Amino acid sequence: MRTEDRKTFTEIVIGFAELKGKTLSAAAITLFWNAMQDWSIAEFQQAANRLLKTCKFMPGPTDFEELRKTATQRNGAEIWDDVRQYLKYQPNGFTLDPNTPRAIAAAIMACGGANAIAMCNESELHWMRERFCRHYDQLTDRGDTRASVPALTQSFGLLEHDDDE
Repeated sequence: MRTEDRKTFTEIVIGFAELKGKTLSAAAITLFWNAMQDWSIAEFQQAANRLLKTCKFMPGPTDFEELRKTATQRNGAEIWDDVRQYLKYQPNGFTLDPNTPRAIAAAIMACGGANAIAMCNESELHWMRERFCRHYDQLTDRGDTRASVPALTQSFGLLEHDDDE
């Protein structure tokens, strides 16, 4: 958000708090404002309208971030239908296409690799799907977290997250 959005932002947050029977201090509003800096005011207003209809309690930045993630990112179950396109047959077995997004490749490897998925018995495929989804969702959550705190990521020598998906 931009500095000129602060008044609108504050009105939305205070109005939300009043509707939910809460009061916010100036310090709480400042913390909320700081947490929402990577949002536009239009995105914030739309999300606030949605959360007003769905939250029983006063939402915080976490609720806004979860709503954004749900609206914008595909989860493991949605990715699973596309996984086989990244598996390439070679004479010695299946390998991953070199253009496979990093999070998808990592989730495939965590499930035992391209062969494990390609050669999985149909009767066991639902278990493989569950494993893939669990790994993919954990990996993308970790990547999002690392991308949001680059100073911590760099000081611990962790790889930066790239937005493959």
